[in-house]
Amino acid sequence: MRQEQDERVELALDRLLDAYDAPEPDPGLATRIIASMPRPGPAWWPFGALWQPLSGLAAAALIGIVVGVALPSPSVADPDDAAPWNVAELSEPSL
Repeated sequence: MRQEQDERVELALDRLLDAYDAPEPDPGLATRIIASMPRPGPAWWPFGALWQPLSGLAAAALIGIVVGVALPSPSVADPDDAAPWNVAELSEPSL
């Protein structure tokens, strides 16, 4: 029942829209739309403001330097501790 009513409404709307001609667009519309668009930046950087990624990279480098200086470097006193596994043991299947 509901579907039949929807179909009737669609047909009535189709007839109403078919009875009228589509309006012609304003000749200056495309010109106004293009004029209102933002101007592109440099051709070599199409992503907007360059200071944002540069400041992010600088902050990441600064954090890396601070963490690298603040944390003690790992030192290996015993050469046997340098390799915590044996490569030959890794290649053999364990049963």
